[in-house]
This record gives sequence, structure tokens and C-alpha cells, in this order.
Amino acid sequence: METQQLIEKAAIQLKKELKDCSLTVMPSKILNTTDYLEIISAIIQLSDWKEEKKVASIVATMLVQLSLDVHDQINNNQIDQYQHSRIILQGDILSSRYYMLLALYDEIALIKQFASAIKRINSWKMWLTDLNAGELNRYVKTKIKIETEVINCLARYFSLQQFENCFTSFYLYLFWQNEHHLFKKSIKSECAKIYQQGCSKQGQLQPYHTWVNYHLNLSRKTLEHKLIDQQQDLPLFYNVMTAKFATYRNHTESDLEARL
Repeated sequence: METQQLIEKAAIQLKKELKDCSLTVMPSKILNTTDYLEIISAIIQLSDWKEEKKVASIVATMLVQLSLDVHDQINNNQIDQYQHSRIILQGDILSSRYYMLLALYDEIALIKQFASAIKRINSWKMWLTDLNAGELNRYVKTKIKIETEVINCLARYFSLQQFENCFTSFYLYLFWQNEHHLFKKSIKSECAKIYQQGCSKQGQLQPYHTWVNYHLNLSRKTLEHKLIDQQQDLPLFYNVMTAKFATYRNHTESDLEARL
């Protein structure tokens, strides 16, 4: 089956799963659902699984990611007790559904992989709550690990460490692109707050926008080199990631605004 057909079938099944748990508003993310589906499909397409198992596994991976994203909404101080309970329930339903889908195809090893990934992600989230003022490098590194671990876990399951490195670099580039946009909109991100704390603690450093621009350019160059490395070894991933990189690199201000 062609990758596009796989994505379309997975999107239909995912929509049904989300309807069943009454999730109508998707959590705000740097990457949208379509991006996730395409990247996950590129990984699973390399397996020798039957079509039904591929589709179910793509959906299951999305449900793992969404269950984590939904639970993250609990950190919003504006939600009331009813919304708090509803969010927890929705996240738990999504998590149980990924387990059921993979168990249906006896993919117990992948269930264990995701369970371990979820445990690591929750541990990293705890680390973020214990950050000292100005620990910006640790914040960024941990944040990227949290946001990429589900897909990277899937890549490791298929022994695709090269893709793992490339996807991490891709997400890091999107992170700095997003920080650049937030600064231009005069929105103080968590990253900017930690940077400011470091300035207060250690003395004045370079302006935040200068620091962001440096890392944005550095992450772009790093990603370009990693994509070149994948061109021969993993042509399918090269095509997917190159297309994604081109799309996000050319995003307009309105495109970036939609990601907030």
C-alpha cells in the first residue's frame, strides 16, 4: 500500500477514536496531527506488517502522543475542577485505546516500548519542575526529549537510530523557530523566562533575541547536514523530512501564529 493511502486510512480511524472519547479540540502543538501521521507512517511503512496492522499501529502511536498532550493541559491554571477531571479521563481513555489496538495484533513488545517511553517522559517532566533559575540548556534539552520521545521510541523499535537523530534535530529547529516568533509577538515563553532568570542571577548576558537567532541558525544548519546524511541510507525519510523542513522553513507569520 502507498504511504498516502496508509495515512488516509489512519486519519479516518484516528478521527473515530477521538470521537469515541469526545476529544473535539486538539492540543496546541508545534507539529500538527497531519505532520505526525506522515512521519509515523514513514517509519511503519518500512515494516513487513499487513495493511491492517500498519494502520492500527500508526493510530496507536498517535494515541500515545495525544494522551500525553491532553494530560499536559492540566497545567493550565484557568481550567476548573470539571475540566480537570474531564482532561484526565480523556487522556486515560486515549492511553487505554493504544494498548488495546496493539494488543489486538499481539504487538506486546511495542506496548512495552511505549510504556517505558511514557515513564521516561513523565520523569523528564518532573525534572522541568525542579529546574534552578537560569538552567536554560537543561530546559531546552529536556523539553525536546519530551516532545520527540514517542516518535523516537518508535524509530528505535525498528532500529532506525539515524532517523531518531534527524527528527530530534528537526524538532529542535521548530522549537527555535517558534521561540523567534513568540519574541516578535512580545509573548514571553517559558524559555524566555528562564533566560531572564539566568540574566538576573549571573549578570546581563546577550539579548534574548540574539541568543534565539543564533540557535535558530545553528539548528537549521545541523538539520540540513543530517538530512544530507539520510539521502542515501533512508530515502523515504529523507523525502518526508525534507518536505517538512521546506514547509516549516517557509512558514509565514500567519502559519506560525496558528501554532500558538
